[in-house]
Amino acid sequence: EIVGNKDFKIGRYSEDYIEWDNERLREWRNYDITSSPICKKCKYALYCGGGCVAHARFGKREHCAYFRQMFNISVNRAFESLIK
Repeated sequence: EIVGNKDFKIGRYSEDYIEWDNERLREWRNYDITSSPICKKCKYALYCGGGCVAHARFGKREHCAYFRQMFNISVNRAFESLIK
């Protein structure tokens, strides 16, 4: 969704060189779950890692419900296999 959008470019390239916009690149690299008010409150955040940085930055949280469901299923299956 943001690929090709000039507002979010992190540099330029040609056959001879790559020129990075270090400030913009730093913004993307330094993003973590503590940057998101939603992730800060989520008990799954340390497992999920916030999902896609672009989605997290722009409020798209479709993965949250799916991750919670899959996490709970996986933990329950692991627990069941231990008690057998």
